[in-house]
Amino acid sequence: MRGADVSDTAPLGLGQALLTQLIARIEDGRSCDVAGDACVALHCAAAIGDNERARSLIEPMGKRPPLVKVDVADSFGRTALHWACFLSMQNSADFLIGQGADPEARALPALDAIWGSGMWDARPRSTAAGEGKKLMPTAEGVMIGPTPLELCHNLHGARVLVKGTVDIALDRRVEDDFVGASARSASLYIMFCLPLTNDGLSTTKGERILH
Repeated sequence: MRGADVSDTAPLGLGQALLTQLIARIEDGRSCDVAGDACVALHCAAAIGDNERARSLIEPMGKRPPLVKVDVADSFGRTALHWACFLSMQNSADFLIGQGADPEARALPALDAIWGSGMWDARPRSTAAGEGKKLMPTAEGVMIGPTPLELCHNLHGARVLVKGTVDIALDRRVEDDFVGASARSASLYIMFCLPLTNDGLSTTKGERILH
């Protein structure tokens, strides 16, 4: 794992403090691994919905080139969009897709042991008695990790897709696989099946801040 890591159970203030420390370390020239710190900073910004500081990392600032690419991945293969979708940050997901983030980027299968799967995970799984629903190899015999969409959970994940549907209707974004396959059913799911709640961070599963 490069640099630090952001926890899905950390309070919002801790995420902001970590992000501030990482960016300050980079800007002050104190970072021993600029690429690694920038990767973690971008993932942290996506996890807490700080689009302005995410933008400062992936876009040039004056004569300074971008510090990191939008789809930079950590040792689990997670991108910033994986974090945004898993933690139900629809504003981050919308921003990252607008910046060219790949909604079909796959993390490593090992991520399932930490985060599990979301409500749209269509990867093959075992249903044999006594085995539970374990991740199975594809027809080609390989194990595949989750895409950002496959990590979306419950109400907030559905709202990410509905936001994408609105953007398409307003010609703000062309239709892609992130919204094309499920946006229509997600809209109906929200209108008829789900109660209205406030936005917030998911706390379904924990992870240590440092690995």
